[in-house]
Amino acid sequence: MRSPFPATLLVLLSAAGRPAAARAQQSPADTLPAAITTFLANRVEASVPLFSVAVRQQPADPDRHAWLADAARRTARWSLAASEARRALALSPCHAFAHEVLAGLYAPQYSGWEQANADSSWTHALAAAGCDRRAGSAWMMLWIGALHRRDTTLQREALAALVQEGFITAPFQIHGRWVLETAPQRAILVANGDLDTYPVAAAQTVRGVRPDVIVVNRTLLNDPWYPELLRDRHGLPLPARAAADSASTPADAILGLWSSLAVRGRLGRPLAILITAPQPDVGRLAGPFWVVDSTATEWAVDRERIADALRRADALDWTGPAVSALDKSPVRHALTMHPALWVAQLAVMDCGNRIRNGDGAGARRQLQWTERFLARARIPAEKRDELLQPMRDWLARNRD
Repeated sequence: MRSPFPATLLVLLSAAGRPAAARAQQSPADTLPAAITTFLANRVEASVPLFSVAVRQQPADPDRHAWLADAARRTARWSLAASEARRALALSPCHAFAHEVLAGLYAPQYSGWEQANADSSWTHALAAAGCDRRAGSAWMMLWIGALHRRDTTLQREALAALVQEGFITAPFQIHGRWVLETAPQRAILVANGDLDTYPVAAAQTVRGVRPDVIVVNRTLLNDPWYPELLRDRHGLPLPARAAADSASTPADAILGLWSSLAVRGRLGRPLAILITAPQPDVGRLAGPFWVVDSTATEWAVDRERIADALRRADALDWTGPAVSALDKSPVRHALTMHPALWVAQLAVMDCGNRIRNGDGAGARRQLQWTERFLARARIPAEKRDELLQPMRDWLARNRD
């Protein structure tokens, strides 16, 4: 059964797909469009009263109950979130969005609700994906759960759904492939969050790109089961208990060990840390990542690999939205940086390194390339200016 949610959020704001009686009763003062706009602008607290009014305006509409439930969940109104999600399911038992809300509400790692329960979260995530294959947030949760359960079939299915339904947008699919294709052979590639992990994992698992690379999510390193999976599946070393206890976080301890071994040439694989993650103490900028090895220093740069990465990026089509219209995450809608800007960040970092080495002419050429690249990717002028203006100003003051 398909979810009642249509293909775009814009259509969601209309009365399309609702029964004729509900359309006839809809008030011109309907607050649902304003509530969704406010929510997706990441003003979630302000959206709660708007969704509450929208529910009172059309109490038989399960979509409205689900939206209110998600806003309540994200503002720690746990009881309201649970009751509204269940009202949505009472009206529409296979309502994917309501199941997604309950999956997040029950998830112990995301929720402070006293009834949080991993098994209940898993059940609702499976239900959401079963009701609607476009339920991208559910597939994201299922991918992590499948890793935990070591279910490689479900891992592949989850990533395939994210790609096939367009939840991972075309620019991010391009970015995932680009990152893998520029990585060193047999690298341990460390990503930081959702949008620098899922596209890379999907390119590798679904498209078969660079199976020699081990993709690691830095955040998940703080969960005990994940490092154990990496140890058992790939033979990666883990720190002794004492070293782990002395570090700020388990992720710090693990990355500290890997970096120490890499610098001494004893890790057995190159360690590459994406520029979207915290910068390592030592590392050689060598594309969209720092490579930690025996030649790494604080400001080391591999110009040849950077140039190759940017040439590869220049040959790809980066146009399109960064966030899918199917995505209901206010954080991703409001804060996601377009992946073309991540490419541009690498170019700007190279500009800075050229300036430090007295190569002002090379820095200007790199800046000109970056401006052309972002224009071709159709990045809005204000976003281009936000990233590039400091470099423009510096170069304008230092023309010699």
